[in-house]
Amino acid sequence: MPPGVGDSGSDISAVLDILSRPEDDDLADVVELVAKICDAQAAGITVQLGDEYHVPVTYGIEPFVCPSDDTFCQHAMGSHGVFAVEDARTDARFSHIGWVDGRMASGRFYASAPINAPSGEMVGRLGGGYAAGGESRGRN
Repeated sequence: MPPGVGDSGSDISAVLDILSRPEDDDLADVVELVAKICDAQAAGITVQLGDEYHVPVTYGIEPFVCPSDDTFCQHAMGSHGVFAVEDARTDARFSHIGWVDGRMASGRFYASAPINAPSGEMVGRLGGGYAAGGESRGRN
């Protein structure tokens, strides 16, 4: 786990509690907007809790929890800026994960940006991606 990320389990649990409230349509709208801006098939807000990544707010896929070794976030959470992978199928860090190799999806493009608490601590990421066969559109 990157230093400073997920160090405070109670703070992260509180964030997950807030993100898991079904009545909060504003966050769902933001996630959908990200998917549309990126022309992505799916998007979500990801929060790390221990060795798992929780994605409680999604667009295009159901909310889920994923082990850290089977996700893009294992690398993205160490980046304090935008993290992007144009073709995960050819990137040794990601070609073996279930979101790329077909076990869960056939992902190709992935990008995310940090979500920071008022204290400055990164508490999660907002990101999206598209499946293999999607056309690269020079996403920024």
